[in-house]
Amino acid sequence: MKYFLVVAAVTGIAVSASLGGEWESHLHSDWVSSICTDDSYVYWGSTGGVVIYDPLTGADSKIVKTVDGLTNNRITAVALDSGDRLWIGTQDDGVSVLMSDGSWEFHGTQYLDLPKDEVTSIATWGDRTIVGTGGGVSLFEGGEARTFFIGDDWNHPDCNSVLDVALDDDEMLIGTECGLFAYSFTRRVWTTLMDGPVPQGLDYDGTALFWIVTDDSIYTYDGTDLDLVSKQFIVADLLRDVAASDSIVWVAGTNGPAKYDFTNSWWVRNVDGLPQNRRDTRPIFLGNDGTLWLGTVSGIAALTEGVWVFHTARGPAGNYTDAIEVDSEGTVWGMTGNRFGVGEGANRGVLRFDGFSWEQLNRNTPPPNNMPSDWAYCVDTNPVDGSVWIGFWGNGGDLLRYDMDTGEWTSHVDMLDSKVIADIYIDGNGTVAFAEYFFGAGLGLLCGGTDIVHYNLTEDPGCLTHEVVTAVGPGPGGSYFLGDYDQEKIHMIDPGADCLDKSDDDCMVWTSDDGFKAGTAYDIEMDPYGVVWLATSGGLSCYDGEWHIVSSMLGVVWDIEIDRAGSKWIASELGLYTLKGFGTSWSDFEDDLEHYDSSNSPLPDADIKAVARGADGALWIGTAGGGIHTLYRDEVREQAWVDVYPNPYVEGAPVYDPDGGAAGHVDDVRFKGFLPGSRVRIYTLTGELVADIEAASAWTKDMMEENETTSGIYIYHAYAEDGSEFVGRVAIIR
Repeated sequence: MKYFLVVAAVTGIAVSASLGGEWESHLHSDWVSSICTDDSYVYWGSTGGVVIYDPLTGADSKIVKTVDGLTNNRITAVALDSGDRLWIGTQDDGVSVLMSDGSWEFHGTQYLDLPKDEVTSIATWGDRTIVGTGGGVSLFEGGEARTFFIGDDWNHPDCNSVLDVALDDDEMLIGTECGLFAYSFTRRVWTTLMDGPVPQGLDYDGTALFWIVTDDSIYTYDGTDLDLVSKQFIVADLLRDVAASDSIVWVAGTNGPAKYDFTNSWWVRNVDGLPQNRRDTRPIFLGNDGTLWLGTVSGIAALTEGVWVFHTARGPAGNYTDAIEVDSEGTVWGMTGNRFGVGEGANRGVLRFDGFSWEQLNRNTPPPNNMPSDWAYCVDTNPVDGSVWIGFWGNGGDLLRYDMDTGEWTSHVDMLDSKVIADIYIDGNGTVAFAEYFFGAGLGLLCGGTDIVHYNLTEDPGCLTHEVVTAVGPGPGGSYFLGDYDQEKIHMIDPGADCLDKSDDDCMVWTSDDGFKAGTAYDIEMDPYGVVWLATSGGLSCYDGEWHIVSSMLGVVWDIEIDRAGSKWIASELGLYTLKGFGTSWSDFEDDLEHYDSSNSPLPDADIKAVARGADGALWIGTAGGGIHTLYRDEVREQAWVDVYPNPYVEGAPVYDPDGGAAGHVDDVRFKGFLPGSRVRIYTLTGELVADIEAASAWTKDMMEENETTSGIYIYHAYAEDGSEFVGRVAIIR
């Protein structure tokens, strides 16, 4: 099958149709569900699309995804027919057929040619294709489709799920939850071959026999008789699949593949050089050249002339990302932990991208990068030393520090009250605050990198009113805001001058009656104006000295990222939102929301779980099973905009103009280097607007007196007519 033109057509970067920016989808998975080959390529399906691989050149895999025409990236079956058409079965959206000319054809319940859109298996023979689904089988032949329903056609009305299918020139075999059935095309009759044992894998050897495996048995079927095959030397396995081609037969089991010795009637296992994490295998496929291909949860393994070769995902090895962070060197860190253990690619460890390739760090990774658990749950970077901190969930839970300079990991498990770390926030002093999600724990503060102080409901009832803390973030004046599980309370803890001394702590508790949207708290962030933003299962709220409900139309809000201009990027169950707004006119924000979803971006119809911004302004977006995506956009344009003087402003002090003017006394604050027509708005740290001027003008002493401006730190937001913006700070001393 020749796919040179197709490969060129289906790869590349997808660009949003209606909103600015350039998108890239990092979508693939090492969870391989199905394999097929022809004389030129190997095709395998995963939970992140279909890979087209050239084994002769070893060229990089080409990934076919929804942005290329697929109906769904969660692939369950792939098969090639005699017309060089690639049949691709999906988990929930029927079949997509990639034609040899690069065009697409689709089949599903909406086209009335599949009994269910949940595709489980596909087999081809000549111009016939059969598709097994969760509700029956469809036969495609001569441009027409015929559907076989389990209850009507083989008299098992309570058995609707097809597990596997196989096909030759006269019969098709259907493996179901309640047995194995054969249909003869010439006689047009059904035969029950098994009534009870559940077939796990079916294949036809191309000449004479169907091969069938159940959990614990192997059979052959010649069109008349079903015969049991000795399972000698593989009795310890649970069997997963079978691959047969003429006189070569392999079975895949939980302990690795085994080849049938026809001379001695026994099985010979070949696992030398096959790592343990690739031995529990399904599917298994024999190429035309005799190469054995194994699909595992850790990528593809190929056995050629006795040597194993391995292929792993170009994209992240898991498509579920619950938290994401970009460190000071631009490395992207993705956390795949999910406390319920659900989601495509969840609980696969840590995903790390250095700008060129992805790697997966988990319990099986060789030291020093092996993780204590695959449930990596949260991550943050330390602004003081650039170190990366990762929290883990459940058994094997830990708080790990990664040193960027040495590449060494440090565990803090012995200092924890709970091995379930739900959130991490590291402040500008390098203090690591972490939420300990477990009954009896609460908040931990790692002060100075060495000592930890704990807050919990028993010892600190004045600071905590709930023992399950789910989110921690910055509050005004160096305090920490805390959110809890399924409650209507937000807590504030100000540790005072000495992080380890609780005697000077200041604590406060708010309820939802104070004005925020109740629900489980997931993230807490602070914008450049000092406004605290709260993401909960109920929506989006903020605090500027008072609580405001910003929006309850976003569904569950999982994460918030704030860029240098103060724009909020909101990860929610309804997609990715961006909110451009300043000050305290919260009622205006609904009109300022922009929305990215599957209609105007490559983002999938799945929860957007996490968003992080790199130093280059790129947004990294993690999803619940739909991969990681990058939105490249122009970051806030800085130009010469930071030329603000004097800074600090000391009223009456002598000053020199940076352009070389004569010395004088300070009477105002001036802004230099802005584009013509730019304006500057000046706010207090709580978001109160105190001045709105043209950039060419000045913030004068008279304006300060008129607005009763006091000494302190102020935020200025400069914006130009071309849409470029800049946010900075200026100190006023009067």
